[in-house]
Amino acid sequence: MLLITIASGAGIQPVAAATAGPSGSHTSTADPAVSVVGNQLVGGDGVPTRLIGVDHSGSEYACIQGWGIFDPADTDSPAMIDAMKSWDVNTVRVPLNEDCWLGINMSAPQYGGSAYQAAITHYVDDLNAAGLVVILDLHWNAPGTQAATGQADMADEDHAPGFWSSVATVFKGHQGVVFDLYNEPHDITWACLVGGCQVNGSGVAGYDQLIGDVRATGATNVIMVAGLDWAGDPTGSYTGPGGYPGDVPYDPLGQLAVSVHEYGSGDDATLWNRWLPLLARVPVISGEIGEYDCASTFITDYMDWADAHGVSYLAWTFNGGGGRSCSNGPALTTDDAGDPTPYGLGFKDHLMSLVPPSSTTTDTHAPVEPVAPAVPSRPITPVGVAQPGSLPVGTTIALLATASGAGYDEVTSDGGVVPFGDAAFYGSMQGVHLNSPIVGASLTPDGHGYWLAAADGGIFSFGDADFYGSGGSLRLNRPITAFMATPDGHGYWEVASDGGVFAYGDAPFLGSTGALRLNRPVVGMAATGGGHGYLLVASDGGIFAFGDARFFGSTSSLRLNGPITGMGTSPDTSGYWLIGADGGVFGGVPSSGGL
Repeated sequence: MLLITIASGAGIQPVAAATAGPSGSHTSTADPAVSVVGNQLVGGDGVPTRLIGVDHSGSEYACIQGWGIFDPADTDSPAMIDAMKSWDVNTVRVPLNEDCWLGINMSAPQYGGSAYQAAITHYVDDLNAAGLVVILDLHWNAPGTQAATGQADMADEDHAPGFWSSVATVFKGHQGVVFDLYNEPHDITWACLVGGCQVNGSGVAGYDQLIGDVRATGATNVIMVAGLDWAGDPTGSYTGPGGYPGDVPYDPLGQLAVSVHEYGSGDDATLWNRWLPLLARVPVISGEIGEYDCASTFITDYMDWADAHGVSYLAWTFNGGGGRSCSNGPALTTDDAGDPTPYGLGFKDHLMSLVPPSSTTTDTHAPVEPVAPAVPSRPITPVGVAQPGSLPVGTTIALLATASGAGYDEVTSDGGVVPFGDAAFYGSMQGVHLNSPIVGASLTPDGHGYWLAAADGGIFSFGDADFYGSGGSLRLNRPITAFMATPDGHGYWEVASDGGVFAYGDAPFLGSTGALRLNRPVVGMAATGGGHGYLLVASDGGIFAFGDARFFGSTSSLRLNGPITGMGTSPDTSGYWLIGADGGVFGGVPSSGGL
């Protein structure tokens, strides 16, 4: 397990809860939806929820072994889905094979490529239509021309980026689909896990690269990231390997959850309680739980603890066709009809006990009590109060202060704009379907208009803000994470997480870090007073100065309590401040010699 950086979340509009039709049919008023808000998962209705369900193995091995796509072959049949739903689950995790999805390195190519993708897509559609959230995980992979007959130490740089770009492109419109970036990393360093490295002559794709590949498609889906030791290592779970928050993955949309796998091996609440600081900051999903003795003592203890702390969990594995028993591993069922093994019966009984049979709620699990978030060290006094019903659904990503200092516009990730004090409202994107969430905003110099910028480079102008172009029609290598207008308001810059800079109108291009391998992604930008220079800041506080912008220091060599999320400059641009996710502020000015 590991800490993930909490950034502005992508607001997802509520959708109607799914409903199950008669036995054998799978219909819904809308696909299920899940997103991250703070340290919780929420459903499409905005109510906190957990993902409680089963893994369904087969699609990671049958194709590469050359005899099919699923195990059993009719995995996506209405009867099989009904069998899973009869266990009162709301989520199914489907493991994938990298080579099969991409159609490479296969002895039986008829089970790969377009055929495999179509089968998986059909299965996901059927599960979503039945009201079930789906987790897709990269389970088996291999570099180069090796066949993906198992899992490597971590996602390979040869194929995993293309795999996730393709998967995200297919499912980016399905908010009921969660992306589990890699099943069980092991035998690498934490720095490699996040930033990539070379292992035995082959490149490893770190989480930052894979998250960027997913977000570059415009996908806003929840992403799961696992720690080391086969996704079971709690050390460094909420801090980096040196005991401080370093080597942690970053998502510009703030839609990350931590994945952990728990199997019966003497673990107990003493160990699990070490995760409580993590639970206060981010959702935790146990993508696999199980035990090898065909009993349910361990998983019951773990589920009791997880229920008390709002942790999601899925049991390995539902498919038990062919009369399999627990002798082949943790098997929940003995046949395709879903008849449970003793281990499966313990799991099923526990799930059935979570909601009274007479419950009429459309949610299969009662909402969990939220874990209290961190409290700011100083109270925050509001400037004004919005009118009832005017608050947006999304998470706040920017405050645009008026020239008088007596008001501001609050901008949210769903494109909502709410004025406070003497700030004016000129329009918003709230209620409009966005391909990507809003990640940046700027006021015009006279304050009579503003621009909103989306993660896919799309620009939306309101009031007297003029449109000068956008990256919305471009295929970006990495998502946009920062936006700023020029001082005269006749142009603007967009900045991607790799430091690529896109200039429009009279905004000059003065350089970028797009061709460099960064330690951490770029998260913010500030321009000099004359607009002839700009600064980029990375999440570790690294500073990159271009044009007439001056370097006054950075935090890249410091041990931070949390990542840097943005920056601002002094009025005369003779210094700047870096703002941390934990509220920490670091200042760099010539008189102080820097940070």
